[in-house]
Amino acid sequence: MFGHFETLLRFWRFADNSENISGDKLFKIRNLLNMLNEKFEKFKEPNKYIAVDETMVPFRGRLSFRQYIPGKPHKNGIKLFKVCDADVYTHRVEIYQDLSITKGENLTKPAVLRLCEAYLNKGRTIVTDNFYTRIELARELLYKNIHLIVT
Repeated sequence: MFGHFETLLRFWRFADNSENISGDKLFKIRNLLNMLNEKFEKFKEPNKYIAVDETMVPFRGRLSFRQYIPGKPHKNGIKLFKVCDADVYTHRVEIYQDLSITKGENLTKPAVLRLCEAYLNKGRTIVTDNFYTRIELARELLYKNIHLIVT
């Protein structure tokens, strides 16, 4: 028997299914995700150094964009791209959906540029690992007054 809280959670919706004309897999939570990113960015100004990296949220259920990455502590889950600062505060999050969106393209360059859009031309330094490192990305970031450090 469900309690009142469980019943509310069961029927709580963030979006109207009839409005999804774009085929966005995250349509139902897109507004919530955008709101969270806005709140994250308003709460704290990032340091000069910001990190772009990925993390896994453990998840074993059925989901079209669930990832399996053997090198991670949680091998199955939802992959997130994140922007964090030296205080380990998360400033922005993007959920990785699947490779078919960027078929034949480098997935990391557009992800880094989208995540760091608010920090372009502000003289910040981005720290990434070798997964994100491409010469084209470094050139474009330098053109936009952002330095890149690779670990």
